[in-house]
Amino acid sequence: MLGIIVNLGIIVNDKLKWQDQVAHAVAKTNKALKNNMILGNYASNGLFNYASNGLAIMLLMMTNKKKTTNQTGDWQKEEEIVQAVIIADSFNRKFAPITYETPRALLSLGNKVLIDYAIEYLIAEEIQEIIVFCCSFGEKIRDYINEKWTKKTSHCLIHCIMSSTSDCISLGDALREIDREGLIRSDFILLPGDLLSNIKLSSIIKEHRAKRKKEKTLVMTNLYKKMEPGHFSRCPEEDVVMAIESDTNKLLYIQKSNCCKNLLLPMSLLNNEKEVCIRYDLAATHISICSPQVAPLFTDNFDYQNLDDFVRGVLINEEIMGDQVCIEVMNEGYSSRINDLHMYNAVSMDLLNRWIYPLVPDIFFSCTFKRNNVYLEKDVRIERNCDISNSVLIGKSTTVGESTKITRSCIGSNCKIGSNVTIINSYIWDDVVIKDNAVINQTLICNNCCINKSVSLTDSIISFGVCVGEGITLVERTRLSLIKPENIGIHLEKLDLNKQCNYDKEVGTDGKGFLWPRHEDNDEEDANVPSLAGNVFESTDEESSEEDDEESLPPSPPNEQNNFHQFYVEVVENLRCGVMENIAADNISLEINASKFKFNISIPELYEAVIKGLLELSIIEGSKQESLVALEKNITCLRPLLLKYFNSDESQMNAVSVAESFFATMLNMGGLFPTFLHKMYDKDIIDEVVILRWYKKPPFTEEFTLQDNYNQLRQNPTLVKFITWLNEADEEDSDEESD
Repeated sequence: MLGIIVNLGIIVNDKLKWQDQVAHAVAKTNKALKNNMILGNYASNGLFNYASNGLAIMLLMMTNKKKTTNQTGDWQKEEEIVQAVIIADSFNRKFAPITYETPRALLSLGNKVLIDYAIEYLIAEEIQEIIVFCCSFGEKIRDYINEKWTKKTSHCLIHCIMSSTSDCISLGDALREIDREGLIRSDFILLPGDLLSNIKLSSIIKEHRAKRKKEKTLVMTNLYKKMEPGHFSRCPEEDVVMAIESDTNKLLYIQKSNCCKNLLLPMSLLNNEKEVCIRYDLAATHISICSPQVAPLFTDNFDYQNLDDFVRGVLINEEIMGDQVCIEVMNEGYSSRINDLHMYNAVSMDLLNRWIYPLVPDIFFSCTFKRNNVYLEKDVRIERNCDISNSVLIGKSTTVGESTKITRSCIGSNCKIGSNVTIINSYIWDDVVIKDNAVINQTLICNNCCINKSVSLTDSIISFGVCVGEGITLVERTRLSLIKPENIGIHLEKLDLNKQCNYDKEVGTDGKGFLWPRHEDNDEEDANVPSLAGNVFESTDEESSEEDDEESLPPSPPNEQNNFHQFYVEVVENLRCGVMENIAADNISLEINASKFKFNISIPELYEAVIKGLLELSIIEGSKQESLVALEKNITCLRPLLLKYFNSDESQMNAVSVAESFFATMLNMGGLFPTFLHKMYDKDIIDEVVILRWYKKPPFTEEFTLQDNYNQLRQNPTLVKFITWLNEADEEDSDEESD
């Protein structure tokens, strides 16, 4: 092949763009070569390559010194562009059933769409490019952003990227997909789509870049704010203890506390030559300044599902890989995300009480700001003798009837509130009708709902379009939706939500809606259900801690017990979604294994959580027949997953023992134990040899008071018949083999 380098010797004319000059030179060269060059590509480094018929010509742009200097400056300026990545998916179901109809990023908070807060924040911080990554309801988010933002942000590019796969179920999957698309070109800001913040970023970004020049191994700077433990705006699930190098702010160790009474710190911290600071007074802002290596690190480590996994992996592998994470403590500014109902309530109150200035309603909307933080938008009509006080926002064109009391609440636009209504600590979205004498306490009501006369709601979630019949009083923490729980996973387009159905009796004869089950059956877990009132599990545990310590000896330290509890809650949720949404076993096991890694769970504890979770999902209080049907259905649906976990004699023996223990503590449902064994045997999940070996061993428990329960389980006539049948079948098989 003949290679020719043609030096065009371009003399730059300041009046012409250099691209035009190069194009002119190329045209001249083409003419000289009799149009022999038929293929051209422009490369971003200033080289122009042409090839045809074995001829390769590289046109080198030669410019004067002045122009080269300016051009280099342009490249440096390009490198300084700051990108931001908004992950517009929460990857959890803490707002169910609402988020089965609309994504969390498009929920309303303070009469404003959640993702607008994040986008406005980044624009105010002069971020040049925003990437919004969408998974669930991606088209809905994309359409909203295109309509609301694309034409309004000339100085900021906003790209809405939709996941190309249905298997994107975590932040880690999202970053891996972003890495595959090659969207990251520089340091970037990572934040969720449900964030409210007014923290100034410019100085932090500069400091991060300055540190990276000195420490090439710095991959992430996480922002924290000082907030005392127990603060109402601090999310209990995210309480952490961390060890930091005092002079560099390098993160050495981090552990979620989650109500733990004991803290275990590695001895290696004491061997550190530098001064180490242990802190428990920091809350996450959910803002991370990331180097370009972060996305590839997620790609290289497929078990990283979230930022906690990433940070833990960096700390564990620091000696091998050398990567570092630093933290920055913010002394000014506000930043919180809406990751559960408690935080929705806390941030809403912070917004109304002006703790997030300039994020306040009277700047967002054209409204009247009155004393005691009362905000009234345009065309609000309030009748006489109403008590509107203490942190209230009422949206435009809303009417409020006589003698109605509203406090610490947000009311949307075009709502009709009747007379003598009481609304306390509640959030009511647009186009809602609440009729006379209703009492709404600590409840979230979505768009287009109707609450009839004399209805009482406490600590509940009422999803879109639901109607609660006259005189109905719902129990605390009720969840209502027009979508049946068993229809989860069916595309909404295929469901006619306005079609007349046989609605659940709980909503009344003139109501419409379906009751979503509460899988938390015992008081402890029920107390740990997220709610607007906050998580009361901590106080309950605190009040009874001394009695618990005296009455029982825990088999493991309190932090390990709590880890298992948190792990178990996540396993139950994953199993539930697996059944309802028909999720593939590989995806469920990936989620469970990620939780196992996060909470440092042993293999036997994993087996225990899966079996207990399966049984708990199947128990329907007060109905053994319904429980029987649910048990058979759940085992059938989860069979591929159960086969993955219980594929050895040891694991199968563990499964039988856990089930026996479960039914011994719930003897009124003990009749389901033989069904469980028979179904697991019938589906080839547990081998008959394992069941027979288990039955030959006498029942034993460390809890003496339950020994009689174990004995009764073993003496169940149905179980005895099943064991006899297995023995006879085993003997017949032995006889056939001997013949």
